[in-house]
Amino acid sequence: SILHFRKAIPGGKLLVVAYDETTMDWCRDQPSQGLRCEKAERDFGLYCRSLDATKKAAKDSNLQANRLFQICRFAIVYYVMKAQFNVFWLDMDSVLLHDPLPLVWDAAWLGQGVDWVGACHVAPNGGARQQLNIGVMFMKWGPMTRLVGKASLYKMYYSSEGRRVTDQVLFTELMEKYNIKTKCLPLTEDGMSCNQKYWRPRWPAPAIWNLHVACTPNVGGGKTLADKKLGKKHWLQLYNAWLPGVT
Repeated sequence: SILHFRKAIPGGKLLVVAYDETTMDWCRDQPSQGLRCEKAERDFGLYCRSLDATKKAAKDSNLQANRLFQICRFAIVYYVMKAQFNVFWLDMDSVLLHDPLPLVWDAAWLGQGVDWVGACHVAPNGGARQQLNIGVMFMKWGPMTRLVGKASLYKMYYSSEGRRVTDQVLFTELMEKYNIKTKCLPLTEDGMSCNQKYWRPRWPAPAIWNLHVACTPNVGGGKTLADKKLGKKHWLQLYNAWLPGVT
């Protein structure tokens, strides 16, 4: 994902948040230009540590890792916006095929009043309401978007509601509650695996700017970290997007 980012946005700057020292060591070994590695320790890092029964978070051990990631993602987004920066978030199972920022800038800065731009899931049951995909998103800093970031974090971490729903459902509902204007990028241009029927017939159209493995069945059963990594590699190789020399 980092190599694709550098290829898609030459000279771009990327903040990588590591959960442990092993990942930090890996990050430090990468070419440092435009890359900043931070270990989840202070501030937002307090929400990225192992969960325990004293914290009102998921108690099922099988859900701990995924829930921890969801909470940590909200914490990072909130603390970046708290420092009055805009956020472009990219999950590590997503790769950029080319620079998405012109799409974001067109929607967010040219008088449309849009504060969130990103990939979206197809509306369930043929409805008009699309669910925001927070795995690939741009969020403009402002008092109300910062409030959504804070509410998302606190609800996911502390509340019973945050233990019942997925992070994307919770986030979508809060964006609607606070009347944040959003823009879903066209399903025919976002290569999210959940929406293959919309963009795959057009592949490899230059307009498709992203490949996101979000809903792809993982190779090997998908239960272990190795399976998930293999699933991502298989997905990118399938679409001839796996960069040479990457192991």
